Amino acid sequence: MTAILVVSSGLAGMDWKIEQRDKPPPDQQLLTNYEKHEATLNQLVEMVKKDKGLTRVDTDWTDPQDPTTIGVSTERINEYRRLLREVRVPRGFSAWSQAEIDFLYWGIGSAVSDDVTKGYAYLESAPQNLAESLDGYKRPPTRDVVKVYRHIRGNWYLFYEYLPG
Repeated sequence: MTAILVVSSGLAGMDWKIEQRDKPPPDQQLLTNYEKHEATLNQLVEMVKKDKGLTRVDTDWTDPQDPTTIGVSTERINEYRRLLREVRVPRGFSAWSQAEIDFLYWGIGSAVSDDVTKGYAYLESAPQNLAESLDGYKRPPTRDVVKVYRHIRGNWYLFYEYLPG
């Protein structure tokens, strides 16, 4: 009887962990992390601005695929990855324009499903779609791309993004 209870409570705990992984972390978790790592996040922004043409660094890939073609060394990519791990955004950044650099703190999805991402955005100008909180954000019932921001301070924001698969 005891063994059954242990297995039962173990399975219940596993269900809870899986359920939690499917939900974005609370804003406060990201804000606490931001406060701890603000200087390093600012350092990363300066690096991205300097390395024009480098639009993505992830754990095991970059865009462009060979960053040396734009003058970014392997050592520099390794430095990005070290700093990104330090600030707890190991999935890296997206910088499709110099006006916005997104640091991916949490995400779920795949090439064949909807994607949801939550993280930090460095923006050159304030966005229009601001919210007081991203916790429990309910996207509209459409299949449109949605991106909502919460201001931290200065050019820094939290963001929540939904991309239909």
